[in-house]
Amino acid sequence: HRFAWRQKLRGKEGWFDFLVTDPVSGQSIAFDPLKILTHRQYRKAKCQPDMILELAHHLADVATREGRPRAEVRVTALCALNGREPQPLIDPTVDLASQPRRILAPYPWVLPLHVPLEAQWDGRSRPSHPASIATIEKHRARFQAQLGSQIEIRDEEP
Repeated sequence: HRFAWRQKLRGKEGWFDFLVTDPVSGQSIAFDPLKILTHRQYRKAKCQPDMILELAHHLADVATREGRPRAEVRVTALCALNGREPQPLIDPTVDLASQPRRILAPYPWVLPLHVPLEAQWDGRSRPSHPASIATIEKHRARFQAQLGSQIEIRDEEP
């Protein structure tokens, strides 16, 4: 638990996937981060915008090392915090590869929560458990179905 004095201050469940675009040809590829991350790395990164940013920079750097133009990298990330319904974590229109890394400064592309915790928790009982993996998978399947009609989906590094 980074920057925390106590353990288990919050519960998070999430999912993220990348859309890597060649700026010259305009061709986009959906990229599954589990192709290059271990399950533990993915579990730690799924609701951490700074870690997702680092991976986006890595994907763009790979394209550059292979002699291609620096790729545009966008992400679709859903996160459920403390029992809330999954909500978008990162603005999917922002090219993360062009965003600077920051230390302890806010990222303007991180989206705010829509549902306050007080609406789901009366303060007397424990808050509900984090959203189930099934809910996250439902949103992921819907996203992939939408992408399937727009772009080529390949499971390989850009």
